[in-house]
Amino acid sequence: MGIRYVDDYDDRKPTVTVAVSITVNVNSTPLQQEPRFAVTAAPPAEPVRALNVVPFPSADDVPSIAMTLDGGRLPTSVEFRSGWRDRVPPKEVGRELFEAYSEALNERHGRHSAANISAPGWPLSAREQAIMLLETCTWNKYCRVQDDLQSEGEYLIRGAATQYDKAAVSMTGNRRQIHSITVSPLWPGCSNPRALEAEVLWCADQIRALRPKFAPKGDWSHHSDAELFELQSRHRQQLIRNSTL
Repeated sequence: MGIRYVDDYDDRKPTVTVAVSITVNVNSTPLQQEPRFAVTAAPPAEPVRALNVVPFPSADDVPSIAMTLDGGRLPTSVEFRSGWRDRVPPKEVGRELFEAYSEALNERHGRHSAANISAPGWPLSAREQAIMLLETCTWNKYCRVQDDLQSEGEYLIRGAATQYDKAAVSMTGNRRQIHSITVSPLWPGCSNPRALEAEVLWCADQIRALRPKFAPKGDWSHHSDAELFELQSRHRQQLIRNSTL
């Protein structure tokens, strides 16, 4: 680096010119580049499977009362769930009993339908009716039995317990099934499971007693259904002829 003075004009201050030279050593080695990374798309996320949630039955979903029926569609037992008194007010006891009966009736019907068989009980089968008619000895008796078999009956059954000289529990229905159950909300027994079951079963027994009973006197097992129906027709004609003599 050199320094020199330049004095071009006398009336000016001397100017100093500075020349600077800079030497830069450039390395010919190329700069090392950072490695390149390949960018790929992320695999698609697997679809989230929906959880199969089974709702736990609440207290409102569990029936307060359950019934068991026999082959004739009549109650044989009544079961009361724990805490049913807190869930069923006195004025709703009769309705709850009938709903329990209806549920048991539907369940029983479903089992027999799934098995493709006829439900036993009332009404009597055509074979049983033919035997009952064959065992009549007069035309009048034949007619009474026939009317009894063909009629379903309409019953109003009153329970054994009374309050103010009136039945605390009553039941309507026919020979096929129960149509309604009524319980007086003022009856002290309307909150007593044992008393309620006793009344329901007592009324059911009254309906059973009103149904025609199949109790053959003879042995008809060796006859086919077709033979029994033919014998019944001949027996009917014979009874009619005897009644005109």
